[in-house]
Amino acid sequence: MTDIGSERGKPGPKGRRKRALMPRIGLAPEPGWARANRYHKRKLTRGERNIKWIERHCFVPEGAHVGQPVVLLDWEKQFILDIYDNPNITRRAILSVARKNGKTALIAAIALAHLVGPEAIPNGEIYSAANDRDQAAIVFKFARQIVELEPVLMEKIEVIPSTKTMLARATGSIYRAISAEAGTKHGYLPSVVIYDELAQSKRRRRER
Repeated sequence: MTDIGSERGKPGPKGRRKRALMPRIGLAPEPGWARANRYHKRKLTRGERNIKWIERHCFVPEGAHVGQPVVLLDWEKQFILDIYDNPNITRRAILSVARKNGKTALIAAIALAHLVGPEAIPNGEIYSAANDRDQAAIVFKFARQIVELEPVLMEKIEVIPSTKTMLARATGSIYRAISAEAGTKHGYLPSVVIYDELAQSKRRRRER
């Protein structure tokens, strides 16, 4: 048996020196534990995928931090996890927070996640409803500003300001901001409805 290490430096045929068969740096076999971790990473939950998407593709639409990536607060993350990681399937979720806490921007980001994000489906219909045209316009304005701050979203979404509508080019899904002033809406088949300022709804007050 030849000891490779002992042959190092000895002259070979025609004066050549034999080279020791040493492994090259960086080509050592990958440890088993590292290989196992690489192939068995924990998959993100549905809620975690939405959180990751929002923080990656949504930017603060206005205020002191305008243009900076959205960093969801703990209560915002928990709200998203409660909606999408519910094993019994969430059909209705209500969020009640004081004014000026970023609720409208969160609504807009969730709507976009359903339009072109992890929750997107073919020919989906996403609506953000409000009690009057002015409030409905605010929700759409936030969503539009988020889209205009992200080139990736601009490529995927066609914005139609005149009708407060956004169209997902790849799936045919739409997002539209509507008001409750016209009464009952006919002809809609919504996959998601987000109602801003629900507590101020006239219909809700009559039903109490």
